Amino acid sequence: MKRLLLLAFGAGSLLAVTACGSDGAPAAAPVSSFALSDGATLTSLQQRVADLTYAAATGSAQPIDADCLKAVVAHLSESDASLIVNAKPAATPTLSPAGSALAASVKACLIFTTTTTVTPG
Repeated sequence: MKRLLLLAFGAGSLLAVTACGSDGAPAAAPVSSFALSDGATLTSLQQRVADLTYAAATGSAQPIDADCLKAVVAHLSESDASLIVNAKPAATPTLSPAGSALAASVKACLIFTTTTTVTPG
């Protein structure tokens, strides 16, 4: 089963990431228990958004910081979380301005690594 999750990145551009739950490859592990530092927890819809986002990113070989992700998703309204969870493939949910800003801030949670090749000489 494939799930398309749209994440807003940068100035309004969208990145479509597809997470696959089958095809022989193991599914990405969901973000573990979302107990926040202040003792609060994510709602079930927020947790689902976090799981989908984490799976989509790691399924596309893009590491993402789970703690950063949970901090962002914790501020997502229930209506925006519902729109994301219920989005149909190839559809772009119309989030509230606050939801769009939060979706854009997910970019800061991506982990970019650089490699350096040293040639003996």
